[in-house]
Amino acid sequence: MIVNTCGFIDDAAKESLDTIGEALAENGKGIVTGCLGAKSTEAGDNLVRQMHPSVLAVTGPQATQEVMDAVHANLPKPHDPFVDLVPNAFGGGSQTYS
Repeated sequence: MIVNTCGFIDDAAKESLDTIGEALAENGKGIVTGCLGAKSTEAGDNLVRQMHPSVLAVTGPQATQEVMDAVHANLPKPHDPFVDLVPNAFGGGSQTYS
């Protein structure tokens, strides 16, 4: 799940953190983007990662490419029925076919 957050208004930041927790509880995976993703704690740690260390990625606002990179990095490889069913199709073994 991708959670777009707000970090400027305290109530909205709390709601964003709650939503991230709900998304992780529901799905187990989550990517966080938006203003809250760019916020740090007083110690300099990322606020979202401190509260929810299991998120897959955290980006700031207007980080479309970074979000897409995180999605592609964490999605399973698409199934290709023409290649996936052929044993050792790409150098996985020593068989040769003639």
